[in-house]
Amino acid sequence: MVTQRVEYSLTEHGRALNETLAPPGRWGSERIRREGRELVDHADAAAMPRP
Repeated sequence: MVTQRVEYSLTEHGRALNETLAPPGRWGSERIRREGRELVDHADAAAMPRP
């Protein structure tokens, strides 16, 4: 059995959206850095105590 290879890429609209969302993404990363918090990517993140 041969595994098929699949490649995905963004459309021009997707690339434009990435460019549009880059500034808020940088702002969020900088805010996390300033506050000394780490990214949390699990379902219980909202329930975690805040310092």
